[in-house]
Amino acid sequence: MPIQPNPTTGKVSISGSLYISGTYYSEVDSCALVGETYNSDGREGNNFTVTLTGSELSTLANPTNLKEGATYRWIVKQGTSGSDLWFGDKFQYPNGLPPSMVSGAGGINILEGVSDGTYVYLTSNTVVTGAYISGSANTLQDNGASLFDGIHSAKLSYWYDAVDIDTITKDGSNLVATWEDKSGLHRDAAQSNGTEKPTYISNGINGFPCIDFNGSDNMMYIGSATNNADEDDFEAQYVAYFVVTQFDDADDGHIIGVGSSTDGYLESYGQGMYTESGKFGIKSISSTGITLKSSDTFNDEDLFILVGIIKSNGSLLRGDGLNEGLNASSVPNPHTAYVQATIGAADGTNDGSPVDFFSGKIGEIIVFTSSGTSGGLTEAQIRSVEKYLATKWGHKANYRDESD
Repeated sequence: MPIQPNPTTGKVSISGSLYISGTYYSEVDSCALVGETYNSDGREGNNFTVTLTGSELSTLANPTNLKEGATYRWIVKQGTSGSDLWFGDKFQYPNGLPPSMVSGAGGINILEGVSDGTYVYLTSNTVVTGAYISGSANTLQDNGASLFDGIHSAKLSYWYDAVDIDTITKDGSNLVATWEDKSGLHRDAAQSNGTEKPTYISNGINGFPCIDFNGSDNMMYIGSATNNADEDDFEAQYVAYFVVTQFDDADDGHIIGVGSSTDGYLESYGQGMYTESGKFGIKSISSTGITLKSSDTFNDEDLFILVGIIKSNGSLLRGDGLNEGLNASSVPNPHTAYVQATIGAADGTNDGSPVDFFSGKIGEIIVFTSSGTSGGLTEAQIRSVEKYLATKWGHKANYRDESD
């Protein structure tokens, strides 16, 4: 007996088990988005098509009525060049890395994932046309290749990610001995002295893991003190810092880089990112050079996605996507690394002890470098890394893109 659909809805309701041979095609729901939110309802099928038609950010909201064990697919089309997409927190990605959308008009991403009834675990992001090579598969990877592989004008030099627990070596008291570098260059951050080890917090920044520096004696050394290559990239002509941090104390402190060996010289010597007198900044200076500090002061417990770009004729500083400092005529003067690169405090080797301790939580640090004055990230690439961090760390409501 043939199955008869409901004459009103056109759908079939079945109780009990249904066995199907051959291929099953679900209903496809489609819409166009211009800075809007799209809701995927599992009762309407498991294939969805979204067309991004404007420059404003659109949102793929948390899907509803998901079935455990079911596979879901979203076809995301670029109606205009440069449209981007946020994802609800019920979408889960390997190592927290959201899929990267193609940027060219006509580009297509096919996202597939499996649900446990609550979350959708994305397993692949197949790029069909557009800015990537037609037909190439861009599988989501733990090492971040789906985000960073397209950046060829600068080198991924340092990458520390507290969400990736496999990169952290800690003891039973959560004191961190090693924070591994994910850039592939093996420039791990380490601390062997128990009293100087920072603390791993499993639910620190917006409920995500982070490394907490106490502002008095916590710090980590990057790479080897005898291997100058581990510090040399902080002296490059182009350095791009991306840092996810929550300040515990709006005071002076060295976040990452090659700092001065003398206390209180945060803005006078070194190459890196720092905080001073309630502001955050970047520097590339040895007597002369470039220093930029935020125009606004921050408060205790403020969470920021910080971006600092050091380059000739165009250094900039941003917090949560908004420009905090610009210097169109900047001339970096990289500081000679007579001390070791560090996180959480300056080395202070010349004075015999570390100085300028940072007080706050650090979730992620990404640093790109280039040895030439013409290299570096494009504005679109900078924004893509910012948006990756904003989405991953649950901070997108505070992020602003002045280019939108």
